[in-house]
Amino acid sequence: MKKILFLTPLFFISFSYGQTFSGFVKNPSFEDGSIGTIIKNRSYNDWKLGGPNSDGTGVSASIQTANVHAGDGTKALEVTSVNNNTEWGIRLINTTYPFDADNTNPIDVTVSFWAKTSDTDPGSVVPTGDMRLLIKDTGSLNYANEKQTANGFVDKTRRVLLTTDTWVYITKTFTFPAAESYNLSLFLEFGKVDGVTQIDGITTTVTGGATL
Repeated sequence: MKKILFLTPLFFISFSYGQTFSGFVKNPSFEDGSIGTIIKNRSYNDWKLGGPNSDGTGVSASIQTANVHAGDGTKALEVTSVNNNTEWGIRLINTTYPFDADNTNPIDVTVSFWAKTSDTDPGSVVPTGDMRLLIKDTGSLNYANEKQTANGFVDKTRRVLLTTDTWVYITKTFTFPAAESYNLSLFLEFGKVDGVTQIDGITTTVTGGATL
C-alpha cells in the first residue's frame, strides 16, 4: 500500500507538466513554458521564428500575456510584421509531428485558431488575405501528381483574412493524398500584413486515412 501511495503523486506530477498538443501541433495555446521573445532560427516553447525577413527592422515575435483570447489560457503568440513587398518572409514554425496512415485513403487536415491584427487593411494585397497557413509534409515524398518543393517536401497552403482589432475564429482545411506516413508541421506566414497580430487557441484534426 505504501508503494501505491508513493507512486500516485509522481504520476500526477509528470502528467501535469507534460507538453500540450492539439492534433499535430505542440503548445497550441502557447501555455507551455514561460513568456519571452522568439529569436530568429531558434526554437522557443516548440515555436521557431524563420524566414528571410524575420530579423528585419520592426519585426518581432513573442509569447505574451497582455493580449490573449478569453478562454484560451493566459498566453498568446504576438507577431509584429512589416509589409516589405516580400510575401511569406516572416514565419512562425511549429515542431514537426510524425504519424502513420493507411496508404489507401487521403487525409483531411483542419486547422482552426483565434486571431486579431492591428493592420487596418489586412486584405490590401490579396482580398483573400495577406497572411497564410502552410502545412509542410516532410514524411511522404512520393506523391503522384503533387507539387513538391525543391527538396521533395509537399506544401499545402491557404490564405487567411484577418480582422482589424477584433478576435475572429478562422478554420481552414487541407487535403493530402494517401500515404503510409506523414510528418506535418504548421507554419504561420506573414506576407504583407503590416502591424501587430495575435494568435491563440490553435486546434488541429486529421481525418480519413489517419487519425490522431
